[in-house]
Amino acid sequence: MAQAFVGKENKFSEPVLIQLSESEVFKVGFITSREAEIILNLSLSKEELIAVYVPLSYSISGDLYFAPAHRINPLDVSPKDAMQYALSGGIIRTNNSK
Repeated sequence: MAQAFVGKENKFSEPVLIQLSESEVFKVGFITSREAEIILNLSLSKEELIAVYVPLSYSISGDLYFAPAHRINPLDVSPKDAMQYALSGGIIRTNNSK
């Protein structure tokens, strides 16, 4: 599992903002699979579902959400900066570069 977070095997390479409801509230996350429906045989949505891992601040744990593409917005920051920002609870600022 540690290899997913660091080094050459880093699987958190697509930082995104995910909107979890109709409100204007977003969470920082990382796309982990664009084939979530195929893997889980889900047909809960009319749209294809994308798996997004959302890390918890001050922790190595997180939550996995399945959301339609229209609720997921790519972030124009490096994966490292996005992870640091999420894990620090927004305290560590990003430099907005990849």
